[in-house]
Amino acid sequence: MTNQEKIAYLRKYREYGAEIERLEEEIARWRARAEKTTTTVKDVPVQCSGGRDRLQDSVMEIDRIVTALAGAQHKLARARISIERAINTVAEDRLQMLLRYRYIDGMTWEAIAVKMSYSYMQVCRLHGLALEKML
Repeated sequence: MTNQEKIAYLRKYREYGAEIERLEEEIARWRARAEKTTTTVKDVPVQCSGGRDRLQDSVMEIDRIVTALAGAQHKLARARISIERAINTVAEDRLQMLLRYRYIDGMTWEAIAVKMSYSYMQVCRLHGLALEKML
């Protein structure tokens, strides 16, 4: 596996996490829609599509998204285990830590450099070394 392929593999954890956040935000929007009350007075009664109302539509959509969220959370958990195993194939603790900071915690190179007391360039060099040592 090339270093680029390893990077793409390691990035999956953060991508799954971003999808979970997106789904959670979507659920919040649908809940807000369901809870929103508007009073409208009309001379002619309005027929809802199929007899459903905004609340029922929202609940159905929330249920669909919650199911998708559960699937995404399961993917995230499996990815975390798999990525941790891959990171653990690197013998040096400092290289493992660098990979965790970057791909599990989502830290920037600059933040990793500060946290590990290295220069930016040293962190980049160590990252390349960590990728080379990762199976």
